Amino acid sequence: MARFKMIGQARSSYSSKYTRYTHNVPSSTTLTYEGAINENFYKLKKKETKLLSNFEVSYASIINPVTQKREYFLGLLSKSKYDGIGLREPIDIGIVLDISGSMECSMNKKGESRLDIAKKSLITFMDNLNEKDNISITAFNDDCTNIISFSNAKKFLDDKKNIDKINNLKPCGGTEINKGLKQVYENFKKNNKNKNEHRRIILITDMIYYEDKDFINSCKEMADNNIFLTILGISEGFNTELTESISKIKGCNYYIILNDTDMKKYLIDEFNYICFPLSFNEKLEILSPFLKVKSIIGTGNKELREKKENIEWDTNTHKLFDKEFKQNIFLLLLYFKRKGKVLPKPVILCISQFLKQFHKKTISEINTTFPSALTKQRKDFYVKGGMILIKLDENYVKEDNLCQFSLSGEDKNNIKYNKDLVFNFEKKNEDFFSDQNIEVTLGLYYFAKFNRKIMKICNEEYKNKKTNSLEFIRDNKFSGIKSDVINFLKNHYNKFTVNKNLDKYLKNMNDICKNAETYAEEKLKELKKNEIELDENKKEEESNKKEKNKKGKKEKKSGTNNKLLGKKRKK
Repeated sequence: MARFKMIGQARSSYSSKYTRYTHNVPSSTTLTYEGAINENFYKLKKKETKLLSNFEVSYASIINPVTQKREYFLGLLSKSKYDGIGLREPIDIGIVLDISGSMECSMNKKGESRLDIAKKSLITFMDNLNEKDNISITAFNDDCTNIISFSNAKKFLDDKKNIDKINNLKPCGGTEINKGLKQVYENFKKNNKNKNEHRRIILITDMIYYEDKDFINSCKEMADNNIFLTILGISEGFNTELTESISKIKGCNYYIILNDTDMKKYLIDEFNYICFPLSFNEKLEILSPFLKVKSIIGTGNKELREKKENIEWDTNTHKLFDKEFKQNIFLLLLYFKRKGKVLPKPVILCISQFLKQFHKKTISEINTTFPSALTKQRKDFYVKGGMILIKLDENYVKEDNLCQFSLSGEDKNNIKYNKDLVFNFEKKNEDFFSDQNIEVTLGLYYFAKFNRKIMKICNEEYKNKKTNSLEFIRDNKFSGIKSDVINFLKNHYNKFTVNKNLDKYLKNMNDICKNAETYAEEKLKELKKNEIELDENKKEEESNKKEKNKKGKKEKKSGTNNKLLGKKRKK
């Protein structure tokens, strides 16, 4: 189930075009673990047929190919009874189409512009809608034009004049997205006669150089009224920073469109998966008195989790803990208060630390979940995305380990659900994978981690004067580590024939490393040259200083001699 790919979706990009980044090495923010994980398929032990939301657990013990230290992981694969079919129901779709000047840019070898492809895909999309679906179309640039208020999609296409209205749209002007959004929102408000339960806006735009707080506020207001937004962002220069904040709003998501195939994929092939939410406010937690979680890989809310899990309890942080933990602390303090005693603060802190190990740790909090695509090979089903990793602290992994996972949320009708699963595993001191899903995911994890390290060195660490990082890239060990990571990926990624991204990953990794090595060599030469120049300047300064001192001593001596000569003359 695609619940864990919300933020990473548009940034999974192992794009082969790095020219828009400094030194031809992209920023580490362009590659996320969740993005890499969610563009691949994972094998289901059992296809879900009953529950709205469920998950499978796996375990691995592996030597890190970079550090050569043993690490331990748990893997969680989420699934739903709607995977592979989607939740297709009658829907009201409000299309907001960007016709600004930048949409004139060519998008394929045929010379078709971004707008040409959007218009063509839009007509095909409407032709694939159902009898009960309604559609509204608004075009915008500096201003907005209401092409059609809500109408039955099939009836709209029956009139050739309506198709001509779309085909006659020309790119020009600026990008005032909020005007288009406000207009389609008005269309939704007026559409009360044949209103469907599902209501969604699909914004098709290249969204370059656009910053507007009103836009985000408009999206939140619409989401509060159960009108959700899907953004199809055209071009590599798409403003992912802004849209990433949009994806955190209830019911909203976004996808990158790099060609006409992508447009067809999201508007037609995967429409049932991206436009119909399954549940909201889903939370996944782990309870274990002994295991310690080091990090979570594959979710978009790592910072929030770490903020909650790494804090110590006190009266100010009390609100951040779960209900059960807060209740235990409250009862403890109430008991001693009724006894007329006050617990010293160090004692309360000690008890809270003891209780904290028994409270649930949040793994993931997702505001909206969507179904995932399924593919079948022989008798096996494979789900796209939905895999996350839990990296365990190796010092806390015992010979026998027990933990409980809890999944909770509410469906589209606000009915709450809960699912608990107890998992037990033994500590393994050799390489071990309980299933192939976690093996594939670990291959992607170490691969992405190595690439992100190189990206950080070239784009971030050098700016902070960390020259030792550049030396790491030029070191003889670098090529050996790179080979280890590549071999690790090759050995563990190709477990499922449905995943066909290996060649792309290897090519992009070689490109990144090659460009990084060139960059590091240039910068180290530059640094060496600067050091030489600095040494020469220092030598010159020291020489001038010595000359000056020598000259000063001469002048002083000359002055002293003149004084003595003057005294002799007086005598």
